[in-house]
Amino acid sequence: ALDNLIDFLAICASHPRAAGNIFLVSDHHDVSTVQLVRSLAHAMGVEARLFPVPRFLLQAAANTINKGSIYQRLCGSLVVDTSFSSRLLGWSPPLSFEDGLRHVVSGFVP
Repeated sequence: ALDNLIDFLAICASHPRAAGNIFLVSDHHDVSTVQLVRSLAHAMGVEARLFPVPRFLLQAAANTINKGSIYQRLCGSLVVDTSFSSRLLGWSPPLSFEDGLRHVVSGFVP
């Protein structure tokens, strides 16, 4: 969530131990593409329309059209280890994953 990023940057700007470090930051909530779509739909008050497709078919189709990297982004998992930034700065995101999604979709849903 943008609010979480802004909060993290504010901590980095004022925390004496932040200088000279490289941090990874996230909402502390690992989520798959399917979970993200379902959570967005829930926050928007609509039903997610997902169709089960075997991964090997998606991968074969993506490889056939030279889009294997897109398959990896959709079906793979990106897990960000934020333990260093949490431990060093004592930071945790003020906004939950669900609240962040609700905040985002509020600008799109009438």
